[in-house]
Amino acid sequence: MTDCSFNEKFMREAYNTAQASQGEVPVGAVIVKDGKIIAKSFNLKEKENNPCLHAEIAAISEACKKLGSWRLEDTTIYVTLEPCPMCATAILYARIPYVYFGAYDSLYGAFGSALNMQDYINFYPQIKGGIMEKECSELLKSYFQLRR
Repeated sequence: MTDCSFNEKFMREAYNTAQASQGEVPVGAVIVKDGKIIAKSFNLKEKENNPCLHAEIAAISEACKKLGSWRLEDTTIYVTLEPCPMCATAILYARIPYVYFGAYDSLYGAFGSALNMQDYINFYPQIKGGIMEKECSELLKSYFQLRR
C-alpha cells in the first residue's frame, strides 16, 4: 500500500467517524499505531457539556489509556479538520510524530493556517494537510448550512 492510499484509508475512517457525530460539529480523529487503529472519536462537547472534548482530545485520551502512557510516540493521528490551538498543543505534548488532516481551518488552524503551535512548543512532527480535503470541507459546510 502506498503512503497516499495508506493515509487515505485512515483519513476515510476519520471521515466516517465524523459522520457519526450525532449533532456535534462533524470532526473525526483516528490514532494509528503499527498500522492498526488504537483510538478514534468525534467531537463530544455537546454530549458531555465539556468544551475540551474535541475529537482529537478524546482520541488522545483513549489512546493514552490503551497504551498506558501519555507519550504516543510511534503513532499517527488523522483528523478531518486542521487542529485548533488546544488540540495542536495536546498533539505536540503527547509526542505524536505524524499528523495528517483533511480540511484547512483559516480561522483556528494551529498547524500553519492561522498560527503554528510548533513555534511555541519544541516538538516537530511531520504534518500534512489536505488529505480528502474536499470531502472533509463539504461535511463541515453541510453541517453549518443546516444550522444557519
